[in-house]
Amino acid sequence: MLTHINADTGKKGIGNMEKTGICKFCAAAHEKILRVADEKCFLCRGVFAKMGQLLDEAILQSKGFEWETFAVSSSMQREIFAREEELFDVCAPEKCMCIKNVVNRAAAAEIEKRTGKKMDAKNPDALFSVDFLKGKGSASAAPLYLFGHYCKFSRSMAQSSWGCNECNGSGKARGALCAKCNGTGRMYVAIEDVMREAAKKVFGATDASLHASGREDVDVCMKGSGRPFVLEVISPKKRRGNFEKELNAGKEIKVGGVKATNKNAIEIVCTSHFEKEYDMLVDLQRDALESDVEKMQKMFSGGFVELVQQTPTRVLHRRSDLARKRNVYLLGAKVEGGLLRVHLKTDAGTYVKEFASSDEGRTKPSIALVLGCKAACRQLDVIKIHDEFLKTVI
Repeated sequence: MLTHINADTGKKGIGNMEKTGICKFCAAAHEKILRVADEKCFLCRGVFAKMGQLLDEAILQSKGFEWETFAVSSSMQREIFAREEELFDVCAPEKCMCIKNVVNRAAAAEIEKRTGKKMDAKNPDALFSVDFLKGKGSASAAPLYLFGHYCKFSRSMAQSSWGCNECNGSGKARGALCAKCNGTGRMYVAIEDVMREAAKKVFGATDASLHASGREDVDVCMKGSGRPFVLEVISPKKRRGNFEKELNAGKEIKVGGVKATNKNAIEIVCTSHFEKEYDMLVDLQRDALESDVEKMQKMFSGGFVELVQQTPTRVLHRRSDLARKRNVYLLGAKVEGGLLRVHLKTDAGTYVKEFASSDEGRTKPSIALVLGCKAACRQLDVIKIHDEFLKTVI
């Protein structure tokens, strides 16, 4: 005889829990409890007998998109878990299985049996849900994650979607077309926008989000082998398609090495920090001289220069005002058409434009300081990202 709190009444009482009955399905979790008909089951009250009906509904929905693997989740009344706690007083918890796990396993086994597809909780193509609370079964396409590298050859393209701050992305302001964005709702065309449209066309997706390792400014090109990214493709109807061919048909963006990956790649790509190489044309307040090249070489005679960079004034509105130490290496310098062209290798997070101008002394040392004249970045290209590490983990 045990004292327990009844899950249905919430009252304390004396109950002979050894005589409590459960249905055949719930017996998979609590084997030693007396068997009864489904509708008399102490644990589920016959709710789980509806699983077949809910799976019929979910499997029918899954025919609307491509999938080979799947994962299952379930929702059920809280009272079931409370009644299960009472059963744990009778059968040792270590000899029982949580009823939710039993439901998920049973649903997965039935889906495998009916469809011939395989359960893969880590990398599912389809997400099945069995909701006993609402009496509904559903299936949806899991996101498709694509890893690759992109190059950008436009000097007027942002990386992420950038809505117009005048019309809040609507394209209209004060009842007319927004003059600032010319009715587009965007400040710039973005790489993310172009990739999203390609994903919709190739995979029948509803949306897509770009996750990249850092970003280049709107007026900076990304060349070389490109910048690593993961594109999260939302609700794809198809999971195979020539995404590279679709994107590479244009001139402003090129992608390469695109392959399917998993969600974990987003964190790896976005939190990894890599050294980068830049090609920069520096405009001096006078014509560049060979003596300027010599001064640059002397500046880096120790192999590298440690910069102290206060947050640049151009990003102070969105970044904390902090001093950062970054190393810069000079790989080459020459005079070209009255300008100074430098090839640099830098730590991740270096503000390269400010290394040229000094940003009114907020970056020290700088090209302007060493050459003793005003200097400004005329043109900047990222020509290499040292992300070889990613090949070992993605």
